[in-house]
Amino acid sequence: MFTKNESGKLLRVNASFDLSNYTELTLTFTDPNAVEIVKTTADGVSLGTVDVDGLKTDEYVNYLIEEGLLSAVGTWGVYLTFTNDTTNPNEVFIGQCANFEVGSVTCN
Repeated sequence: MFTKNESGKLLRVNASFDLSNYTELTLTFTDPNAVEIVKTTADGVSLGTVDVDGLKTDEYVNYLIEEGLLSAVGTWGVYLTFTNDTTNPNEVFIGQCANFEVGSVTCN
């Protein structure tokens, strides 16, 4: 779980297939208001390089949540797009959407 306005937390997205031949990795987030936000390798989406938490090397991506991304409380979605433009035709694979919650700070 994430909290609204948090940043610097690591998000891992599992593809369940080898991503090592990528030329671009893209995460597309959908906030609770149905606004899409796209993050790419240039924004810090990176290939997982070690087996961790049941995820296999080269089969998941890491992304450090940037400041300002988690601007709304509720259910968010994210999906991964893998692109390899060195093949003919280009390989473009789009993963399934995964949902996660963004909450607010509450003190009693």
